[in-house]
Amino acid sequence: MPGSNPSYGFRPRSDAERMRLAHMLRTAPAPVGAVVGLGFDDDGWTAACLAVAGHAPVWASTGDPRPCDAVLARLGLAPLGTQAPNAVLNADLSWRDGAPTAGTCAIAGRAASLPANAPLVTVLVCTYNRAKLLPLALASALAQTWPCEVLVVDDGSTDTTPEVLAAAQAGGGVRALRQEPNQGKPAALARGVAEARGEAILVLDDDDLLMPGAVQVLAHALFDGDADDTRVAAWADTITFDDATGAPTSVIPAVRVPSALIPRAVLQQIPAMPGATLVRRSAWLAAGPLDPTLIRGQDMDLFLALSRLGPIVTVPIPTFWYRSHDALRGSAAGQWNKRDASKHRARFLSFVQPVFRRRWQTLAGAADRAEGHAWALGLWQRDLSAEARAELRRWPGPWTPAEAWVRSEIGIQTEGRVGSSTLIVADDGDEGALEQTLYAHHRGDALFVNIEVPRDPLGNVRLYWPGTYGAREILSRWVTRPGPWRLALTSAPEWAPPPLDDPGLLPDVRGPDALIAVAAVCGWPRPVRTRPGLGRAEGPLAARAWMARDALTAKNPMAAMGALAPVLEQLPSWRGGWSLAAEAFAALGESEQAAACAARAAPSPTPGRTG
Repeated sequence: MPGSNPSYGFRPRSDAERMRLAHMLRTAPAPVGAVVGLGFDDDGWTAACLAVAGHAPVWASTGDPRPCDAVLARLGLAPLGTQAPNAVLNADLSWRDGAPTAGTCAIAGRAASLPANAPLVTVLVCTYNRAKLLPLALASALAQTWPCEVLVVDDGSTDTTPEVLAAAQAGGGVRALRQEPNQGKPAALARGVAEARGEAILVLDDDDLLMPGAVQVLAHALFDGDADDTRVAAWADTITFDDATGAPTSVIPAVRVPSALIPRAVLQQIPAMPGATLVRRSAWLAAGPLDPTLIRGQDMDLFLALSRLGPIVTVPIPTFWYRSHDALRGSAAGQWNKRDASKHRARFLSFVQPVFRRRWQTLAGAADRAEGHAWALGLWQRDLSAEARAELRRWPGPWTPAEAWVRSEIGIQTEGRVGSSTLIVADDGDEGALEQTLYAHHRGDALFVNIEVPRDPLGNVRLYWPGTYGAREILSRWVTRPGPWRLALTSAPEWAPPPLDDPGLLPDVRGPDALIAVAAVCGWPRPVRTRPGLGRAEGPLAARAWMARDALTAKNPMAAMGALAPVLEQLPSWRGGWSLAAEAFAALGESEQAAACAARAAPSPTPGRTG
């Protein structure tokens, strides 16, 4: 589907699971490069995270390792190893049969497979007076498993940074430039981009750390299968850690939205951390120089420009350790401490507001309604309330529910126009599948999403698809307004059946199975799963409903009745089963029985209820 992100085939993770992963990586066996056994049927996510963090995952379960290995291949990582493990992971990501040793974000790498003629990547480090932290950042850049040059721009440091860089250059692998006096990060970035030799650039701050396989998976996503050079960037997730203790404090996922929605998404949030983002150098040059006044917030300006140049893909695993500390921010001319949150925000906005206002004045004139409302929300979030309201005045009513939600966030109470239908989404897809499906099918409807996976719905990504999200196994009892009802399945985002007039045809089973079963009842095309997601087998009800439909299509009504008999016995209230039975009896010429089944299949008096 145009504008979609690659599907890696593992289920989404909740924030709690991501944090368990972060703590597991911090307490992984030392040294880095240890062989780690997967003592459960991993779908590939844990193995990939271990490999990117520099470990060698091996299969230590009785299940089938091939789906896990396929994920590693799609990410461009080496296959599962065959060595004896140093330690084994349980399904809850706790350790057993080994002695994990706590360590702070270890950085040594291990060998990984590379494509022929792998494009060179420049890891660009701009530094100013961080002599104590800089060596760790450089070591993490030098540990990459993909061909990299490490380029450092010393922005006029007055501490021992020159000596640190002289030693790094003598050790090999580091190229250092110096500019004097201190000119600020935008100027240092411009110098580094101009001097970079790589085909893509990753900007690593001098106080942060890359995981050893970071460039490996990002470069694979950026360059693999992209002969036309259309992808401008690839980004991944970030783990933040406390400078004093080394303990993980949060996981920041990159946005999973389709590329076509990224120009809106970047207006509302920073879509990924720069240290977890690999940018094609030609795209960076096409984006133009960053505003030189942005001593802080350069990532905002960069992402605004990149989002308008071409597709950006997401690698939904962490690749980057972001250090949380209270050291000084800003240029030599005006530094401040982040510990004072109100002062930090005020100083930060003093740089960001003028630039964002100018970008709005330049770019928003060509925006459509959806992007215009995204501009308004972005202006509001940056305390530019007058400009936000001015943007909303460009878009008179009637307003969709999504637009009404944006207006209410900005303090303008507006009655949203009710959509012409209800969209019911059964979410059983992989990372990014829900966002892709909403993009393909949402038209301002009343929206309900049946979360079948342990994800936080659209977690950490500010999108304005207002609706109801949650686990609703009995979808037929969820509908709260008149139809028609449209159905969507995230593992099959291209599937677009006709609207459903009778929600009572949805059986009281898991959401995805309910949708697949009602497709059989209505004679719609069967969903074709193009995103692997959970990989769960079809439930027995859905399978039998389709056995009956296929038998009716093959003019074999007796086989259809044989498939339906257990369904009618186990779920006698499901009217969809009686509808199929009425078809089968009619095909057999048994009109009385067909009429009796049709009566049981008739809609119940209460809309939205099975009966």
